Amino acid sequence: MAVYGMHNPERDYQQKHYQAVWDEIEKTKICEKVLQIVQSKMSEGDATQFIAVRDALKNALAPVEWDKLMQASEVMYTQRFEGPTSLQLALIRIPDGGAESLKKGIVNLFNLAAGASQGQLPVATQTVAGVEMTYLQIPREVPVTFQPAIGVKGDVIILTTSLAFATESLELLAVRVVRYKPGRRYLIEYDVTVDPERATRPVTWIGKARAKGADRNTFALMNQLWRHGFDDASADGVSVPEPIGVISALNMWLQRKVSGTSALPALIAGEPTHLARRIADAMHKLHHVFVMTCRTHSMQDEMAILAARLNDLAGSCPHWAFRLSRLRDACEQLAGNLTATASCGIHRDFHPDQVLVAGTRLYLLDFDLYCAGDPVLDAGNFLGHLAEFAIRNPATSATIKRAALAFADQSLRSPDGGTLVSLLAYSLLSLVRLVGLSARYPERRPFTRRLLEVCEACLTPRAIQAALA
Repeated sequence: MAVYGMHNPERDYQQKHYQAVWDEIEKTKICEKVLQIVQSKMSEGDATQFIAVRDALKNALAPVEWDKLMQASEVMYTQRFEGPTSLQLALIRIPDGGAESLKKGIVNLFNLAAGASQGQLPVATQTVAGVEMTYLQIPREVPVTFQPAIGVKGDVIILTTSLAFATESLELLAVRVVRYKPGRRYLIEYDVTVDPERATRPVTWIGKARAKGADRNTFALMNQLWRHGFDDASADGVSVPEPIGVISALNMWLQRKVSGTSALPALIAGEPTHLARRIADAMHKLHHVFVMTCRTHSMQDEMAILAARLNDLAGSCPHWAFRLSRLRDACEQLAGNLTATASCGIHRDFHPDQVLVAGTRLYLLDFDLYCAGDPVLDAGNFLGHLAEFAIRNPATSATIKRAALAFADQSLRSPDGGTLVSLLAYSLLSLVRLVGLSARYPERRPFTRRLLEVCEACLTPRAIQAALA
């Protein structure tokens, strides 16, 4: 059994009620009063012993910062039944030193148990995949699988009733939250050893989790791509990361992490034309593979997204409202005169950061938006992102221009490459959409005005008529 829980901002209103209960407990000293009642029922000798035990426990737990325990943001609990007992493991994320304080308190309890047992329950430590685990050594003749242990990795505390349970089969080496959108989804990395007995080299798995449940459709898509020419042994050197599996209890699916460099710095650092042409070929390979999908994306859908981005920008920059409205009208005129290329499976978010360069092999990433649509949209989106980057980084403009021309030329050579007019149109529409997005990111905000000016210049009535002529 496995259970996963995370902080839900929608329930933050409950915190004040919990705090009120805790404040009342401290104010009334109800716990101390209960102990006093228990103590009053004891004989003098028993009472003296009771006070000694109470004070020892209180001192042992003194390092624990109880208020920080209330700030736990994530919990993963797993249990496996083994005979008459159960093995249990919990990982709890407690920020700001809370995890370390809890470990100190529990280790103090271990030491109390060791002292009370007169050496029969010694405290020991063992390093498990870089984590120092402190545990009680239960005598082997005890007929139960019980060996309590505790460790801390960063702000994650690891608690288990069995050290062996925590390390067998799948050894957890590291857990890193890479990306987190509260209440929606998060990306987490696991460094794992798949077969500890053979001491295989650790690999990293990426877990993609959503609040509304594991994305089984994307996992199934990745499996189909992997089996239809996108595996690590593909002759053309174009792959997708290997899909691993789905963990329903965690609303998560897993894929193997690939080490490499994003295509954008690779294009800038080296000779860009060859790599740009390879990326265009990789994109068209995706367009040519037959993978069923129920999702579609039309020009109307694309324009709705574009309009939403511009409306968001107009809301935060009302002094640009008229200019943004005029720009949206120009985009609608341009889109209304385009003839769509035959629909096929498209990435729908294809840009340089979705391509990983790993030696001579290219990996295509993030298929969350995969659908049936116009393949020229992917090419135009890629070029739009290149243009936006060049505007923000003028020193790279010459290199980016060479990459863009090579990519466009190679793309147009494909049967599904569309026309030059449609490619330029989708590139402009992508750039306009990025104008709307730029204000969301502090590092891009200073360039929003310049992006807007470039788009306005490219989408004047005369420019549109010349492009469509």
